[in-house]
Amino acid sequence: ATFSEIDIDNFYYEEIPSCLAPRNPSVSDIAPDTAVASWTDFSTGVPEWEIQYDSTDNFDAFANGGLGEFTVGSEVSVIVTSNPGVLTGLTENTDYTYRVRAICAPGDSSLWTVFENFSTPCFPLTAPYFTDYDDQDLGVTAECWSSYETYQENFVKIQVTNGNNGSNVRSPDNNFNIDSWFGFVIGDDSLITTLPTFSDLTVGDKRLRFWG
Repeated sequence: ATFSEIDIDNFYYEEIPSCLAPRNPSVSDIAPDTAVASWTDFSTGVPEWEIQYDSTDNFDAFANGGLGEFTVGSEVSVIVTSNPGVLTGLTENTDYTYRVRAICAPGDSSLWTVFENFSTPCFPLTAPYFTDYDDQDLGVTAECWSSYETYQENFVKIQVTNGNNGSNVRSPDNNFNIDSWFGFVIGDDSLITTLPTFSDLTVGDKRLRFWG
């Protein structure tokens, strides 16, 4: 048998507002300190938009009836006159969320869009670089590293761990773990981790050392 369900909540019957909310917020061209936000407008001739953004550390996804809300009043609010708009003053290696609303006329603004999350990369690093992963968050890819996997995305397989494979921990307490788990097919599936970007690479003058 196959089971499925549909959940409905926050159901409204109301007049169509004069200023319709944008849809489909997205982010592109993400750099360590900037990103480009774009969206789809449903009102024509919109002259301005308001964008709010902040770190997800200052965001509660369950607030406001499950729509989410910023929590500490530290969000940045900017008015832009074009779509897309640029988000500036971001911090590298940080998770962010943003929303946007249309300003159709003075005193006539739309509802906010849903929140859209994105993460900024690290600035390029230089030698000497060292990490033993001990001060990093567990259960995620190491800071400034990236990962790629081709199967069973519901399992985390490339992550910082607290030494559950104890013989592989050289220094307490954490290590960086790459684990194929179940269902990995040699020749078909991939588990790849990518080092941070380095800006001082010159042929023949750097090396890598690690315990494995």
